[in-house]
Amino acid sequence: MSPAAEKILSNPKVPVWGAEYGYGSCLMDYVPAVGKHLVEMVSNLERSYEKRQEYVAALLSYFGRAVLEYDIEQYLHVNFLFDFKGFSLIVILTLSETFPQKQPVLKLRSIYHRLQGQPCQSVIDNYPYSPRWGAPVMVQKLREYLIDTIPKFRELSLKQGKWIT
Repeated sequence: MSPAAEKILSNPKVPVWGAEYGYGSCLMDYVPAVGKHLVEMVSNLERSYEKRQEYVAALLSYFGRAVLEYDIEQYLHVNFLFDFKGFSLIVILTLSETFPQKQPVLKLRSIYHRLQGQPCQSVIDNYPYSPRWGAPVMVQKLREYLIDTIPKFRELSLKQGKWIT
Protein backbone atom coordinates (compact mmCIF):
# COMPACT_ATOMS: atom_id res chain seq x y z
CA MET A 1 0.00 0.00 0.00
CA SER A 2 1.31 3.47 -0.83
CA PRO A 3 2.34 5.89 1.92
CA ALA A 4 -0.49 8.22 0.84
CA ALA A 5 -3.08 5.46 1.15
CA GLU A 6 -1.66 4.38 4.49
CA LYS A 7 -1.81 7.97 5.72
CA ILE A 8 -5.46 8.36 4.74
CA LEU A 9 -6.53 4.95 5.98
CA SER A 10 -4.56 5.18 9.24
CA ASN A 11 -6.89 7.90 10.49
CA PRO A 12 -10.15 7.45 8.56
CA LYS A 13 -13.07 9.75 9.23
CA VAL A 14 -15.64 7.14 10.13
CA PRO A 15 -19.34 7.87 10.53
CA VAL A 16 -20.37 9.08 13.98
CA TRP A 17 -22.08 6.41 16.05
CA GLY A 18 -25.36 7.03 17.79
CA ALA A 19 -29.13 6.92 17.41
CA GLU A 20 -29.26 10.58 16.37
CA TYR A 21 -27.12 9.70 13.35
CA GLY A 22 -29.33 6.89 12.15
CA TYR A 23 -27.36 3.91 13.48
CA GLY A 24 -29.40 3.19 16.57
CA SER A 25 -27.66 2.08 19.70
CA CYS A 26 -26.70 -1.31 18.32
CA LEU A 27 -23.15 -1.92 17.17
CA MET A 28 -24.49 -4.37 14.56
CA ASP A 29 -26.10 -1.43 12.72
CA TYR A 30 -22.96 0.69 12.88
CA VAL A 31 -20.22 -1.75 11.79
CA PRO A 32 -21.61 -2.31 8.23
CA ALA A 33 -21.82 1.47 7.77
CA VAL A 34 -18.16 1.85 8.74
CA GLY A 35 -17.21 -1.00 6.39
CA LYS A 36 -19.11 0.62 3.53
CA HIS A 37 -17.43 3.95 4.28
CA LEU A 38 -13.94 2.37 4.21
CA VAL A 39 -14.69 0.60 0.92
CA GLU A 40 -15.75 3.96 -0.57
CA MET A 41 -12.54 5.59 0.68
CA VAL A 42 -10.38 2.91 -0.95
CA SER A 43 -12.41 3.13 -4.15
CA ASN A 44 -11.95 6.91 -4.26
CA LEU A 45 -8.20 6.52 -3.73
CA GLU A 46 -8.01 4.00 -6.56
CA ARG A 47 -10.06 6.19 -8.90
CA SER A 48 -7.89 9.21 -8.11
CA TYR A 49 -4.71 7.20 -8.77
CA GLU A 50 -6.04 6.08 -12.16
CA LYS A 51 -7.05 9.64 -13.10
CA ARG A 52 -3.62 11.00 -12.07
CA GLN A 53 -1.92 8.28 -14.11
CA GLU A 54 -4.09 9.12 -17.13
CA TYR A 55 -3.39 12.87 -16.80
CA VAL A 56 0.37 12.40 -16.44
CA ALA A 57 0.35 10.08 -19.48
CA ALA A 58 -1.48 12.76 -21.49
CA LEU A 59 1.02 15.41 -20.33
CA LEU A 60 3.96 13.21 -21.29
CA SER A 61 2.38 12.43 -24.63
CA TYR A 62 1.96 16.12 -25.40
CA PHE A 63 5.05 17.63 -23.73
CA GLY A 64 7.26 14.53 -23.49
CA ARG A 65 10.36 16.04 -25.07
CA ALA A 66 10.41 18.74 -22.38
CA VAL A 67 9.96 16.48 -19.34
CA LEU A 68 12.55 16.87 -16.58
CA GLU A 69 11.05 14.41 -14.13
CA TYR A 70 7.79 12.95 -12.94
CA ASP A 71 6.51 10.76 -10.13
CA ILE A 72 6.21 7.34 -11.73
CA GLU A 73 4.85 5.71 -8.55
CA GLN A 74 2.05 7.99 -7.33
CA TYR A 75 1.77 10.48 -10.23
CA LEU A 76 1.74 13.46 -7.87
CA HIS A 77 4.08 15.79 -9.78
CA VAL A 78 5.49 16.49 -13.23
CA ASN A 79 8.26 18.96 -14.09
CA PHE A 80 9.00 20.32 -17.55
CA LEU A 81 11.73 22.55 -18.98
CA PHE A 82 10.28 24.92 -21.56
CA ASP A 83 11.97 27.52 -23.72
CA PHE A 84 10.19 30.64 -24.94
CA LYS A 85 12.17 32.98 -27.19
CA GLY A 86 15.44 32.10 -25.45
CA PHE A 87 13.91 32.28 -21.97
CA SER A 88 14.01 28.90 -20.23
CA LEU A 89 11.74 28.08 -17.34
CA ILE A 90 10.63 25.10 -15.32
CA VAL A 91 6.92 24.33 -15.27
CA ILE A 92 5.91 22.31 -12.21
CA LEU A 93 2.54 20.62 -11.87
CA THR A 94 1.64 19.21 -8.46
CA LEU A 95 -1.39 16.94 -8.26
CA SER A 96 -3.25 16.18 -5.06
CA GLU A 97 -4.36 12.79 -3.84
CA THR A 98 -7.92 13.91 -4.56
CA PHE A 99 -7.26 14.70 -8.24
CA PRO A 100 -9.29 15.44 -10.37
CA GLN A 101 -11.62 17.03 -7.80
CA LYS A 102 -8.82 19.35 -6.66
CA GLN A 103 -7.08 21.33 -9.40
CA PRO A 104 -3.33 20.73 -9.77
CA VAL A 105 -1.07 23.55 -8.59
CA LEU A 106 0.93 25.10 -11.43
CA LYS A 107 4.27 26.81 -10.82
CA LEU A 108 6.36 28.69 -13.33
CA ARG A 109 9.98 29.05 -12.21
CA SER A 110 12.73 31.01 -13.93
CA ILE A 111 16.08 29.26 -14.16
CA TYR A 112 17.85 32.62 -14.47
CA HIS A 113 16.43 34.88 -11.78
CA ARG A 114 16.07 35.13 -8.02
CA LEU A 115 13.62 37.25 -6.08
CA GLN A 116 14.32 37.86 -2.39
CA GLY A 117 16.88 35.05 -2.34
CA GLN A 118 14.50 32.46 -3.84
CA PRO A 119 14.03 31.35 -7.43
CA CYS A 120 11.70 33.76 -9.21
CA GLN A 121 8.44 31.87 -9.56
CA SER A 122 4.73 32.29 -9.94
CA VAL A 123 2.24 29.91 -8.29
CA ILE A 124 -0.98 29.65 -10.27
CA ASP A 125 -4.13 27.96 -9.06
CA ASN A 126 -6.78 29.64 -11.19
CA TYR A 127 -6.03 28.49 -14.73
CA PRO A 128 -8.84 26.96 -16.85
CA TYR A 129 -9.72 23.60 -15.32
CA SER A 130 -12.68 21.35 -14.74
CA PRO A 131 -12.67 17.94 -13.03
CA ARG A 132 -15.27 16.86 -15.59
CA TRP A 133 -12.85 17.23 -18.52
CA GLY A 134 -10.94 14.23 -19.77
CA ALA A 135 -7.15 14.25 -19.57
CA PRO A 136 -6.60 15.31 -23.23
CA VAL A 137 -8.88 18.34 -22.78
CA MET A 138 -7.15 19.27 -19.51
CA VAL A 139 -3.77 19.17 -21.26
CA GLN A 140 -5.03 21.21 -24.23
CA LYS A 141 -6.48 23.89 -21.92
CA LEU A 142 -3.23 23.96 -19.93
CA ARG A 143 -1.22 24.35 -23.14
CA GLU A 144 -3.40 27.27 -24.26
CA TYR A 145 -3.01 28.89 -20.85
CA LEU A 146 0.77 28.45 -20.87
CA ILE A 147 1.06 29.98 -24.36
CA ASP A 148 -0.64 33.09 -23.00
CA THR A 149 1.02 33.14 -19.56
CA ILE A 150 4.69 32.31 -20.21
CA PRO A 151 5.42 35.61 -22.03
CA LYS A 152 3.91 37.52 -19.08
CA PHE A 153 5.95 35.50 -16.61
CA ARG A 154 9.07 36.14 -18.68
CA GLU A 155 8.54 39.90 -18.52
CA LEU A 156 7.82 39.77 -14.78
CA SER A 157 10.92 37.68 -14.16
CA LEU A 158 13.10 40.02 -16.23
CA LYS A 159 11.76 43.14 -14.48
CA GLN A 160 11.61 41.97 -10.87
CA GLY A 161 14.20 39.19 -10.61
CA LYS A 162 17.95 39.41 -10.16
CA TRP A 163 20.25 37.29 -12.29
CA ILE A 164 21.55 34.17 -10.60
CA THR A 165 25.32 34.37 -10.54
